[in-house]
Amino acid sequence: KDSSNPRPVFQKDFVEELECEVEPLDMQLAGPANISLTVSNMSPGKHFRVDGTSTLQGFSFMEPVLRAVKPLFGPRAGGTRLTLEGEGLSLGTSQAVLVNGTECPLERVSEGQLLCTTPPSAATASVPIHLQVGGAVVPGSWNFRYLEDPVVLGISPNCGYIGSQITVPGQHLTSAWRLVLSFHDGLRAVENSCERQLPEQQSCRLPEYVVRSPQGWVTGNLSAQGDGAAVFTLPGFRFLPPPHPPSTDLAPLKPEEHAVKFEYIGLGAVADCVDVNVTMDGKSCQHELRGDVVICPLPSSLQLDKDGVPLQVCVDHECHILGRVVRPGPEAVPQGLLLGLLLALLLLVA
Repeated sequence: KDSSNPRPVFQKDFVEELECEVEPLDMQLAGPANISLTVSNMSPGKHFRVDGTSTLQGFSFMEPVLRAVKPLFGPRAGGTRLTLEGEGLSLGTSQAVLVNGTECPLERVSEGQLLCTTPPSAATASVPIHLQVGGAVVPGSWNFRYLEDPVVLGISPNCGYIGSQITVPGQHLTSAWRLVLSFHDGLRAVENSCERQLPEQQSCRLPEYVVRSPQGWVTGNLSAQGDGAAVFTLPGFRFLPPPHPPSTDLAPLKPEEHAVKFEYIGLGAVADCVDVNVTMDGKSCQHELRGDVVICPLPSSLQLDKDGVPLQVCVDHECHILGRVVRPGPEAVPQGLLLGLLLALLLLVA
């Protein structure tokens, strides 16, 4: 550094940092190489002169490789998360993903993966994807298809529990790579991705959420969104604790009983949200629900033998066999009762 100022100069002012760019060579092979910096024929400054060579050992030339891009479609509104996979993707000082010439903002950069979110498009079209690492284009031919934006028309039912089924009708729903169901209670949000099914209807499952409320449920907003398209929100959604079958076995039917009565914990609260089906030996019974107590009349065509028949309860298509419906016959009289009767007869005879 040359200075015409005669005042003293601190040593740190003499520190000079040089930045240079390695020019690409057609014949340069990947692998280790030495980088040398030579300074010569430099005009001397007032206080010093620089002349010499410095060598950096252990430098390696590497070639980034792009092997996969997914997904290859999404809505015109943008917002689809692209995943680029390969090797050496974090090389150099910069990375850029271009979708039809527009930058796809990077969210994560690693040696084997890049994540970015697609920009919006003015029309539906198939457009090229290019990757630049260190300013150089990485070889590869990939195209992204912009599709019509998904439109969510509704959400039903208006209540449910962890894993219960939610129906989302709409238009172009399969244009989105991810249709996300999100519940927000005013303080925090939980979400779950729906499985891609039909363009006009998706079946989703409620995300994991722990209900901590003295009233037994939490009210919040349930929303559905496909990538970066418009959000549909159902306010006043009731999130309930999941029901579960009883832990005790079914009691045997008495001779005069013509219906099975049992408790299914939490079923009364969710009965309006999900389908409930009760069967005996595969035959449906016209059950009645009184709170969490289920009363199931014996189907007229049902034949009970000594082994009984299975009782199955299906809640939101998740089925549990609670036990077997048995009506004890004369041979099933308890031994204690038989001994008592025998003793009474002996006393009468005596």
